[in-house]
Amino acid sequence: MDKIIVLLSVIVSFSVFSEECSDRNTEGEMYECISNVYKRSDRELNNIYNKKMKELDLIDIHGEGADVKPISFYLKKNQQAWIKMRDTGCDLETYESMTGTGYGTIYKSCLIEKTNERISFLKLLFP
Repeated sequence: MDKIIVLLSVIVSFSVFSEECSDRNTEGEMYECISNVYKRSDRELNNIYNKKMKELDLIDIHGEGADVKPISFYLKKNQQAWIKMRDTGCDLETYESMTGTGYGTIYKSCLIEKTNERISFLKLLFP
């Protein structure tokens, strides 16, 4: 039963990039493709994060004399915590495949899924 659950999670994870990487025939080709997809997602995340930080730096909600840190301070702390959560979440979710030959691809697909979720969150944050 556990192996079926792992297989289903792999299938769901692979659906993240299935169209783009579907023509790959070997694990090496699949890993190279998924790595490129992840790099693009990570680049998009960084661009959106940096844009959002600049936007939030312009927000002054605390007024004169108030000892309140800018909202961008809290987004930065949140982003740092999210990175740790993303990485440990993928460690946990891909644990059963760690000794398999497809582990790298499975792990990267988890990173892509979580990165894309974060991109959606940041886009909706203080629109």
